[in-house]
Amino acid sequence: MLSFFARRFFSLIITLWLVSVLIFAVLQIIPGDPAMVVLGLQANPETLAKVREQMGLNDPPLTRYMGWLTGAFTGNFGESLNYSVPVWDLIAQRLVVTGPLTLFAMTLTLLIALPLGIFAASKHRKIGDYGTMLFSQIGLAVPTFWAGILLMILFSVQLHWLPSGGFTYWDENPIESIRHLILPALSLSLVQAAVLTRMTRSAMLEVLNEDYITTARSKGLVDRIVVYKHGLKNAFISILTLLGLQLGQLLAGAIIIEFVFHLPGMGDLVLKSISQRDLPVVQGIVLFIAAVIVIVNFTVDLLYGYLDPRIRYE
Repeated sequence: MLSFFARRFFSLIITLWLVSVLIFAVLQIIPGDPAMVVLGLQANPETLAKVREQMGLNDPPLTRYMGWLTGAFTGNFGESLNYSVPVWDLIAQRLVVTGPLTLFAMTLTLLIALPLGIFAASKHRKIGDYGTMLFSQIGLAVPTFWAGILLMILFSVQLHWLPSGGFTYWDENPIESIRHLILPALSLSLVQAAVLTRMTRSAMLEVLNEDYITTARSKGLVDRIVVYKHGLKNAFISILTLLGLQLGQLLAGAIIIEFVFHLPGMGDLVLKSISQRDLPVVQGIVLFIAAVIVIVNFTVDLLYGYLDPRIRYE
């Protein structure tokens, strides 16, 4: 197990390093001068040169990359050019919106997909199975932002049940905070729930055809116990792999849905920072999201190896 952990951890470090190189390289070739963003288009050339020197823009790219990388791995992502505050402080402020939104969407995905996938597998080639697959097909066909707009029209404009946008911070009114996140979280979860439903159905169908399931049923066990205790437990190994990928997709997808619902999360911050060419903020947010995705998949790998010991010895 220790050898398995070491291999996966080494892979995590290499992946994060490669991601950091890619992020830094891509953002360096974007047109525009960060010093000019700070001073404006009419800046004096001498002042502009001094600011470029202070910001380290005259240093070789490798020197700038090593300085940024060293700081990033100690939690120092630099300082925002527009807000003049540490990048990590900006991320932490916006994470109180994006973090709960992502976890809420993941919870809804599980609550929708697992029961539907199990139901479809248990009703294989019956009307319940076909109806579930139709739902999943519709979920796959509707883009996240379009689902958000439709939900907003229905629940906010027509029924007036939920707010159409904005956010009330947690320390002001937690109930209102949750109400503001319901529609964005549901919009995010629909596509992921459709994918997970199909995966759950496929995994359960494979497991329910195994000999030990037939044996359990022949012993007179209640079908619910056979499906959930014996079937789902073994099918969950395949489902777990997809869950790790989906959590990363939900975190990245929150950037778009936050724009649709005017949520002050990391999506709103990164879009503004790109338009203002606030490179330290963009680099910090992208690296943070990438690190979360890599760490989540690293955790999934460990859980996968724990649930299926054969993986540890491959």
